[in-house]
Amino acid sequence: MEKCFSLEEIKLAVDIAIGDDGFRSKEVSEILEIFWKEREEEAERKIQDEQIKAYKEKRIDAFLQNN
Repeated sequence: MEKCFSLEEIKLAVDIAIGDDGFRSKEVSEILEIFWKEREEEAERKIQDEQIKAYKEKRIDAFLQNN
């Protein structure tokens, strides 16, 4: 089973683990948000690549059928 934690739970865990007032957990949350954005961008690129590939294959198939 995949474990999922909210950003607030992660921040709290960081604060508790290092006895911090929130500074380090803020840094951790900013890093995680960057990771998330990078994942979203990569997923979008994959979708676009798949759409381009499907379009090219469709054009090739149409060309071959007409010739």
